[in-house]
Amino acid sequence: NPKSQGGKLGKRWTEVAEQLQRAFPFDEQMTQGVGDATRLAREALKRGMLAALAPDEDVWVFGYGSLVWNPGFHFVESRIAHLHGWHRSFCFWSRMGRGSPEKPALMAALDCGGTCNGLALRIPAEHVDRETEILWQREMLAGSYVPTFVAVETPQGGIEEAVTFVINRQSNRYVQ
Repeated sequence: NPKSQGGKLGKRWTEVAEQLQRAFPFDEQMTQGVGDATRLAREALKRGMLAALAPDEDVWVFGYGSLVWNPGFHFVESRIAHLHGWHRSFCFWSRMGRGSPEKPALMAALDCGGTCNGLALRIPAEHVDRETEILWQREMLAGSYVPTFVAVETPQGGIEEAVTFVINRQSNRYVQ
């Protein structure tokens, strides 16, 4: 943020960026307003996850809650799916949507251990960038989740890599 440290960093940014580039090559983007850093971090996380996939590869998403009844993104196939190693748990507070700052709502998320039934939703390769943007804006808004690749079982066969969103146990919204 060029305005941090009373604007001192902005004045020295060229020098600082050159030093950082030599040590840790990176793409730089300057924040300009409130929320920019959060948005940029969310976008970088999405790019990093999707970089693990081939550019022409469809993306499967495992949904277990509202993604089942209201996915909000375009998909071309859905399958009943079963996930091992994670279970639905009422384990985080929400102060928006169903809750408020005065009366937070206890919400369900995937937490470690057990099993969970849900849906596997396939996003076609040509729509992955656009549809995952919608998905990331919805699921990654508040930092409550960590996007994770999981293997799921379906009646049509296993899916080795489906993206799902598990509870961020480091979040101040996490309830044990």
